[in-house]
Amino acid sequence: MKLVVILALSSAIWLHPAAAQSINQREASATAKIEGSRGRYDGTFTGTGIASVCGEIPQESSITGVATFVVEYPSDDPGAVPIQSISFGSIELVGGKTSATAKVHGSNDMGETIDLVLTCK
Repeated sequence: MKLVVILALSSAIWLHPAAAQSINQREASATAKIEGSRGRYDGTFTGTGIASVCGEIPQESSITGVATFVVEYPSDDPGAVPIQSISFGSIELVGGKTSATAKVHGSNDMGETIDLVLTCK
């Protein structure tokens, strides 16, 4: 029984090149600046840690059938830290990139704004 399991694991590793596995557990850092919330959420928040996923999911492996650059940060429950969760996907970042910096600006009708920078290494 052990031989079958080892053979199956060896085959799985051989069939999936190391580059395809490198998108998991990547170092990442994030900064979010929030303004206009009348002091409720205003401030600059930072975090560093491990992203569950940071990299390109090829078309063949993508649930949507389209190659996508995906970030899911952080990998585990971060506890009591300023940045709890960031997730995004982009087809514009596809193209063999091994690292990325995403800059996002958002605002709402109440005048609150957020500037987010996330870098995966």
